[in-house]
Amino acid sequence: MKLLPIDAVTGGSILGQTIFDANGRILLVKGTVLDEKYLFRLAGLGIDSLYIEDEILSDVTIDEAISEKVKRKTLKSVKDILKTVRAGRQIHQETVFATVTGIINELLANRNVLACVTDICARSDRLFLHAVNVCTLSLIVGIAQKLPYSSLKRLAAGALLHDLGIILLPESLLRKGQNLDPAEQLHYQLHCQLGYDVLRKKYGFDQAVCLIAQQHHELLDGTGYPGRLAENKISPLAKIVAVCNQFNNLVNRQPKMVPSEALEQIMGLAGRHFDLGVVTHFAHSVVIYPNGILVRLNTGEEGYVVGQNAALPHRPVIRIITAAGTKEHDLATELNLTIAAVVR
Repeated sequence: MKLLPIDAVTGGSILGQTIFDANGRILLVKGTVLDEKYLFRLAGLGIDSLYIEDEILSDVTIDEAISEKVKRKTLKSVKDILKTVRAGRQIHQETVFATVTGIINELLANRNVLACVTDICARSDRLFLHAVNVCTLSLIVGIAQKLPYSSLKRLAAGALLHDLGIILLPESLLRKGQNLDPAEQLHYQLHCQLGYDVLRKKYGFDQAVCLIAQQHHELLDGTGYPGRLAENKISPLAKIVAVCNQFNNLVNRQPKMVPSEALEQIMGLAGRHFDLGVVTHFAHSVVIYPNGILVRLNTGEEGYVVGQNAALPHRPVIRIITAAGTKEHDLATELNLTIAAVVR
């Protein structure tokens, strides 16, 4: 299958991947023949890209860092937790740690996996999916850093709840999305301290978990928020989540970047905004060119990404499709070839 912007999908195309909501309910099942009515409704939900079946790419799959079952279960748990907090009711630490344990154990059992966060979801579910993505990315980095299991649990819980304070902001502010004036932007930045206060003072979470919520927007040079902290004052776990949060925002919020562009931006800020060691581990842990996207090589040829090289994420396998047939280039071994651009 291939990944296409929804406005490039034509009627009669076949959906290549089932679309779920944050409750685990199926919105549209894999194999559905898409007509204009379906496409209009999906676009109305804020879904802007789709995996589409393609005969020549029928063997191409999307390898997830965690199983669909665990991902859907975690999504529902996050939604339930945030709804509980918004309602002012008690959340139990045991529930949070039980949720993240499933992700940790899957990732530890499959340490060579690359994380892909080009997810298909409705606009209303993005906050929940963002939490799961940031949690997964952060854990992959934490595992690469050889953090002990106890630290991985704190990292996972803090990453899953890092944006908890957002749901405590006024609805009128949240409805504006990214179109905030300077005063509203300052108000929005309160979500970091709000999240810390609720997690620490109301629910009694470990300080390491709470600092992730408070510090995930802090930058090494002291230009972040809310505390404008210097590098040595920022929690090591928060430094991990800062990178993963920024990457997921860049690839899944408008205007979207492709993962390779997002990683280039983050790498350019390593040592100034983001911890260099974290960025280095991150760059070796994430899918840069997702399966199913169209790329242009330095030869001018265009082809689809059909496979990943875990040791060299920036050098995937490319399938060129021509009238004469298909051929594949494994960029891990064909070193004279490079990806010049992602074709949008």
